[in-house]
Amino acid sequence: MPTKPNLEVVSSTLTKGTYIDFRLHSLSPSGKTKTWKVQNRDNSILIGEVMWFSRWRKYIFAPYDGMVFEETCLHEIAMFCQQETSNQRKEQALRKKT
Repeated sequence: MPTKPNLEVVSSTLTKGTYIDFRLHSLSPSGKTKTWKVQNRDNSILIGEVMWFSRWRKYIFAPYDGMVFEETCLHEIAMFCQQETSNQRKEQALRKKT
């Protein structure tokens, strides 16, 4: 039976999932968007990146070649992308007000 998806925000640079971690890697040159490295919690192997995709105006997951995922990881990756997109839009709205 699959594990229920669970994301735990540990700090501004680390979010833990059931089997994967999201670690802040870098900021864009403008400082407005972020790139996150996604890694397996058991052995710290990097499996992909979450980054801003300007044409879609949202965060996306770009897996590295040869990586495979089961439903819990896929759900948590989707949840993380949605969460970061929502955060980005809130930050953008605040910047426009000032």
